[in-house]
Amino acid sequence: MPGPRVQFLYLISRLFEYAEEHEIQLICFTFYRSPEQQLQEFIKGKSKIKSEGPHQKWTAMDLAIIEKGKVLFNDSKATIDKYTELGTHWKKLDTSCIWGGDFEFAKDVYHFELKTGRTTNYV
Repeated sequence: MPGPRVQFLYLISRLFEYAEEHEIQLICFTFYRSPEQQLQEFIKGKSKIKSEGPHQKWTAMDLAIIEKGKVLFNDSKATIDKYTELGTHWKKLDTSCIWGGDFEFAKDVYHFELKTGRTTNYV
């Protein structure tokens, strides 16, 4: 059985394959975060995790959709629908796949994570 990092990379490659098949262009804008970067995200209120989060364990990735050369960071229904489609597919890949669009504390449609042995209290 592969470790969580290998499993995550395999699953994220499957998500990229799905996106390509559905003509959705993706770009990763956050994969690894240093402890300092994670602390800054926590201080800004963009993360509920102060340290040792999934980005530091290489088991989370923030992805953006690109259309016509522009990154879609808006809250339009069309944009949210595309992220929701990706999030829905991500969760179908494995029972350990978590999508940030389901977070209760703050919707994070860009966040795709593999739940590992730790307990999460933010989903």
